Amino acid sequence: MQTANCPSCGAPVTFQSAASVFAVCAYCTSTLLRRGAQIEDIGKMAALMDDPTPIRIGTEGVHLGVHFAVIGRIQMRYAAGLWNEWHLLFDDMRTGWLAGTAGEYFVTFERPVARALPPFAAIRIEQAIDLGDGVFDVTSIENATCVAGEGELPFAVGAGYAAPVVDLRDGARFATLDYSDAGPDGTPRLFVGTRVEDRALRLTGLRTPGDAATRPRIAADAFNCPACAAPFALSSGRIRRFGCASCGALVDTDRKEVRLITRAQEALDAPLALPLGSAGVLAGTRWQVIGHLRRASRDGFAWDEYLLFEERAGFAWLIESDGHWTFARNADKPFKKIGTLAFRDGVSYEHFAHYLAEVRHVLGEFYWKVKVGDTVAVDDYIAPPAIASRELDAGEVTWSLGTYVEPAEIAAAFKPPAALPARRGIAPNQPSPWTGVTPRLWKAFAAFTLAGVVLQLWFALTTSEVRRETVRLAPGVENAMLSEPFRVDGAGSLALRADTDLDNAWAGLSVALVDPASGRVWRADQEIESWSGIDADGDRWSEGSASALVSFGRIPAGTYRLQVEGEVDPGQGRAVTAVLTLERGHASWFNWLLLQAGFLSVPGFGAWRARAFERRRMAGGDHGDDDED
Repeated sequence: MQTANCPSCGAPVTFQSAASVFAVCAYCTSTLLRRGAQIEDIGKMAALMDDPTPIRIGTEGVHLGVHFAVIGRIQMRYAAGLWNEWHLLFDDMRTGWLAGTAGEYFVTFERPVARALPPFAAIRIEQAIDLGDGVFDVTSIENATCVAGEGELPFAVGAGYAAPVVDLRDGARFATLDYSDAGPDGTPRLFVGTRVEDRALRLTGLRTPGDAATRPRIAADAFNCPACAAPFALSSGRIRRFGCASCGALVDTDRKEVRLITRAQEALDAPLALPLGSAGVLAGTRWQVIGHLRRASRDGFAWDEYLLFEERAGFAWLIESDGHWTFARNADKPFKKIGTLAFRDGVSYEHFAHYLAEVRHVLGEFYWKVKVGDTVAVDDYIAPPAIASRELDAGEVTWSLGTYVEPAEIAAAFKPPAALPARRGIAPNQPSPWTGVTPRLWKAFAAFTLAGVVLQLWFALTTSEVRRETVRLAPGVENAMLSEPFRVDGAGSLALRADTDLDNAWAGLSVALVDPASGRVWRADQEIESWSGIDADGDRWSEGSASALVSFGRIPAGTYRLQVEGEVDPGQGRAVTAVLTLERGHASWFNWLLLQAGFLSVPGFGAWRARAFERRRMAGGDHGDDDED
């Protein structure tokens, strides 16, 4: 929110967004036009966000258990924006610095340089530099300029004071090499500290959003009737011809003011999924949308990035691509890269894609100078639902860490005026719907398998022999046998196992279980083959089995006889002995295997679907292939 004084009547007029080109004065109805380059370059260059910091001289806080007060400030400007550094005085009489930029804060203390450091001109992005107590990676190289200073400072500063500085990171640790007043040997001043959350500093004495000092002010021109100078009421930038309510004069579109309004309105005609000024709660913080970027890769793939701001939490991003949303913030510490993996906090992220991202359209406010045509090299690393992005240009490398957000959550939080874009395809960090399902299916399979083994073993241990008969089957003739009557007590499943001494031959058995009292017959046929030998390479082989098993199913209690008919391969050359065993409660391992195969198909299907989902995901990156399940 920005304010201007109406040039016609002096009343305060509020511009709700940096994207707003005009506003109407509530007192005199004059149309106020913003004065500045952002009007001419709407959609090409964003408005640099005015310093939103609530910290001021007199602000107090605590760091590592020691109380401090802010006693001075310097403001530095670099190519893409500005940052503040506050001079701190601690109760133990130490002095330090609190630096703030892009919603991040760092507390540092000056310390002696322990070893030779490279000159400023020789330092490169991501270069590793040993500072004596650890190796730090270069994250930023800037030729900054001091804009202003106030309060108590340990050195003289003034507007235009040059400050070549290098920022470095080692995990959560932060360091700055300041070459602005390097010694005769080129040694810079060294400041080392850590990144901190402003809440951890327990800051008090802050400016409030309503403070006049914190509300940005802008210049504006009044748009009055050129014929009678009456206040000109304007209701829509889409109107192409304007009529004065006082004198009836018509204002044509050739006027500069009208051209500015219509040009800005045309840039805004493409509706944003989340209009500037929208507010919503995500991750426990109420964010406001203050800026929008449309970026695209060189192959034409485009996506939208919405800059979110909250005074104490700082900045965050909502990134929308093909209807998929990611909530991202600057990483509180950099990642370590090894090959195609990036690591942080024990989590590995797999490289997904490398591309050049170019700004195609920009609207609203940003904490750095961004314009159409800005290009950075991007590497995305994924560990769904998380995504880590590394952005690199000539002077800085930044890491952000994001997490996938369901569109329904975005809609519920920001309540957009229109439906959000429909999802298409699979996002790089979209959670797989099979991620949680497949492990549960495997656990269920393991449970069913264990239950099946226990049940099978129980059947095996409770198997009882009902009747055993031994028959001899002569080759080449029909053999028949009828057993003596035997008793079967209680109803239950009966199975007949035949064990023979076949050797490179076959035999056929037809077995009937006969109830003489009722005349009922239960029949079962068995084909038995057993072959073996030695092949041309001298390897032994075998095929078939000399045993067979058939089931009669559930048989009621009663008295029965076994009737057996059989024949043997005439080439056998000898009689074959067959031991027929009638068993109750027989445990069939073949049936158990069939059951297990059925169980296995369920988690197998889940694993296949999960793999297919991942292959479709990776097909959109640098490491996929064109084959999809």
